[in-house]
Parts: sequence; C-alpha cells; structure tokens
Amino acid sequence: MDSNNNANSGAQNKKRRRRKPYYNNKKHKNNQPEQVNEQVQSAEVEAPEEDMFSPEEYDTPEVTVSISTENTPKIHVTGVRFKANGKIYFFDKNNLKLSDGIYVIVETARGPEFGEVAFADREVPESSLVLPLRPVLRLATPEDKKHHDDNKKKEDEAFAICLEKIAKHELDMKLVEAQYTFDNSKLLFYFTSAGRVDFRELVKDLACVFKTRI
Repeated sequence: MDSNNNANSGAQNKKRRRRKPYYNNKKHKNNQPEQVNEQVQSAEVEAPEEDMFSPEEYDTPEVTVSISTENTPKIHVTGVRFKANGKIYFFDKNNLKLSDGIYVIVETARGPEFGEVAFADREVPESSLVLPLRPVLRLATPEDKKHHDDNKKKEDEAFAICLEKIAKHELDMKLVEAQYTFDNSKLLFYFTSAGRVDFRELVKDLACVFKTRI
C-alpha cells in the first residue's frame, strides 16, 4: 500500500512539474500575436509605401555628346550678304583678292547680284555646304554701286504702285517687299496671305507698268 501510495504521489508530482512549463508556453502563445502586430505596425510606420518609390531616384541624367570635326574636310569660303545685317551666304572666292566690307558681284540662281563681303576667307566643314559653290564673279565698280542704289530707289516706287494695284483688285494679301535683280531682268514682290490668292490679273497689270518679268 505504501509503495503504491509512493508511486502514485511520484506520478502526481511529475504531472505537476509538467503543468508549469505547459502553462508558461500557453501564456507565451497568447502574447505572441500582439508582439507580431506591433512589429508589423512599426515596419509600416518606418517605411511608408509612398517613400519607397521616390521619382527623384529615377530621373534620367542629361547627357551631352560632342562630335569631333577635326578630321572633317574643310573648304575655304567667302561670306557675302545682300542686305545690311542680313543673312550671310557662302561663295567660292574664285582666287580673287578680297577683304571684309568691299562690294562684289556674285553669281546666284537669279543671275548676277550686288553684295557686300562679310568675311573674305573662312574654313567651313564641307558637310555643312551645298556644293558646288557659286563663285564671286568680280569686284564691284563705282558704276555697279550707283546702279545698285538706283535699283533701291525704284524698288520703293514699285512697292507703292503694287499696293495700289492690290487695292484695285481687292486682294486679301499683305505686301512685304519689292526687289529688283541687279540686271533688272526681274522684279520680285514678296507678300503674305492667310489663304490662297489668285493674283494673275495683278501680275498682268504690274508687267504692263514696269515692262519686265514679274
């Protein structure tokens, strides 16, 4: 009986000893979800979603590319302008002795023209030119300069007459400039318009007045 009682009491003591860690584990498990939630919440505060993808991190840097033209073939050209402070056009120097500021006669698509040398000689990359270049024909004479000045006066008269003809024909156009070629073989009128303009009758009237090609 005593041995049985001792055995029973020993078993009960073992059971009691087992219950205590089991009870502690249960308490730990009950607290664990709260700890996990706190960790998740703190992570969300420390790394907000909108801060993780800042557009500044994806900006494309500007890249400057420079192309060397050291090995590009270059050609000597003469720059000529036809109006004061006007656009400069490139011509073949044609082995003439030129200097800045002098007047020359050059070959153009409209025939010979009077112009002023903007620069006598300059190297320009061949790739930037439309070849072959038209030549400088010769140096301008005092007679050429007088003829050029006379053309300018006639252009002012032609401009005024053209304005009258435009009003007569009731054309919706704005006259910009009148220009004679150097040899007076053509008289050009420049105008702007918001739409298409039938100026055939105007051209006939102007040709009768100026006796030259319009």
